[in-house]
Amino acid sequence: MCDSNFIRRECNYKNDYECQRKCNISKLRELYNSELQNYYTTYNEYLKYKYDRSSNQAIMRARAESELRPKVVRINRRLNKVLTDLKSNIEHTQSLIKKQEGDIKVKNNLIYRRNNRLSKMNDTINGRSDELQTKERQMETGGERNSYKRLSMYVLIILNILAIVFLTRYLMK
Repeated sequence: MCDSNFIRRECNYKNDYECQRKCNISKLRELYNSELQNYYTTYNEYLKYKYDRSSNQAIMRARAESELRPKVVRINRRLNKVLTDLKSNIEHTQSLIKKQEGDIKVKNNLIYRRNNRLSKMNDTINGRSDELQTKERQMETGGERNSYKRLSMYVLIILNILAIVFLTRYLMK
């Protein structure tokens, strides 16, 4: 687990998968660099003793072969292990990325299908809304026509009554 300073500095306060990946790579890099520095120092010491030209040349070479060479080999193995871990970390990350890409494609297809369905529903709603407005306009027009006819009938009835009254008065005279 990474400390809060790393998360703040490298991940912008966001401790997610990407941050953990950066943290792991950073730790492996630090380990590799420290082991590389240790290897460099030990290997230089090994070379110094192995190719020593002083009067103690035999003792120095023996020490180089018996003490320093196994130490150099151990450090080299650790360096190789760190590189192997780094490579496996990258491969693992690649496999996770491919899996996530597949998941994203599936989710995108789902979203596309839902959007398509919603679009069709929206078109249906718009069509029915237009139908409703048309029906409302027809009802309004029908109501206006009915009130016009009713008014016309009232006028005709009044005119008929007036005509009957005038005819009756005219005939009675």
